[in-house]
Amino acid sequence: MRIVVPSTGPLGDRLEVWTVAEPDDPKASFPWTVCVRRLDGSVVYEQSVYHTVRIDPDIKVHTIDISGLGRGVYLVNVYNHTSCDPPDGVDTYVVYIHKEPYSVMLRMHADWYPERSYIFTMYVYDGKIFYSSRSGRTASIPKGVDVYVEATGSDGRAFVGVVKSDSDYVMSPNASIPFESAVVMKFNSPVAWAVARFVSFPVRHVAVSVVDDYTLKLVFVKSDVGIAPLVAGIVMLALVGVIVALVAYIVSMWVSVEVGRQKIVDRLVEERDRVVDMYLDEVNRCTDEQCVNSVMMKYMPILTSINQAIGEVYGRECGGVELFGRCVPWYVFVVVLVAALAVVMFLTR
Repeated sequence: MRIVVPSTGPLGDRLEVWTVAEPDDPKASFPWTVCVRRLDGSVVYEQSVYHTVRIDPDIKVHTIDISGLGRGVYLVNVYNHTSCDPPDGVDTYVVYIHKEPYSVMLRMHADWYPERSYIFTMYVYDGKIFYSSRSGRTASIPKGVDVYVEATGSDGRAFVGVVKSDSDYVMSPNASIPFESAVVMKFNSPVAWAVARFVSFPVRHVAVSVVDDYTLKLVFVKSDVGIAPLVAGIVMLALVGVIVALVAYIVSMWVSVEVGRQKIVDRLVEERDRVVDMYLDEVNRCTDEQCVNSVMMKYMPILTSINQAIGEVYGRECGGVELFGRCVPWYVFVVVLVAALAVVMFLTR
């Protein structure tokens, strides 16, 4: 079983925590306790919930009443236990939430009225990442803060960009699906590689890359309508918020948007080639197998995430290398290439 928090800010009087049953979960009732804490670790709210596998829905929504909390940032621990003081080894999920009652309303323009619509927002506040995902035509954002906004409609049109406003904001479509948007985050410590290794799992629609030791880039590739492709990305963003808070504050966030299928592919391929060059350069400097394995662990998740994002745009086309009439993914090609280089190195020592 896993935990998903679909929105972490800005929040009003309620927080949603989803328990999600997985195929290999046994038929049992799982206890969970949601513990809301101040940043000093003191508990200000506690609520126990249960999820009974194969009796409750696979996704069970639990509403946590946070109306008694003041505005600000809070730490939320969700324990697979019946209290906020669990024993060691208990499954724990951690996320930061931002309660902000004074917010701005985003609204889709009255002339833009698709049958279905979805809005995803993300912003940095107090050095931490917060996000929100919802279906519908409206969403709230904090006043005077740079917010990345992605609104998509079933008509294939979208609004993508950065909104910073002290009053309600009306969104008109400025893009068409597919599109790509890049979020660049800068840290005040050289932790970009460490953070990337935690979050650069093969996540559909999200490519993770490192610009330099202080700069991390998330590339969102939107190839269809809705929030579903971003669910894994939302979990990843929650992890980013936690990891960043532990090792360094984000000092800035910059967002760019590119529209057009071929431009997206070109940019992703360029990014992949840059990472491959860095990868091979480090491997060539290795003198033993342990070094080669370390370099592979550093780069392979990043290359895999970029390659999968390319595959999303290409559809059924080859997102790797055509060899003997078959499509070989880039990460497989690179592994073979690195292995060959390693053999050559050892033979020539």
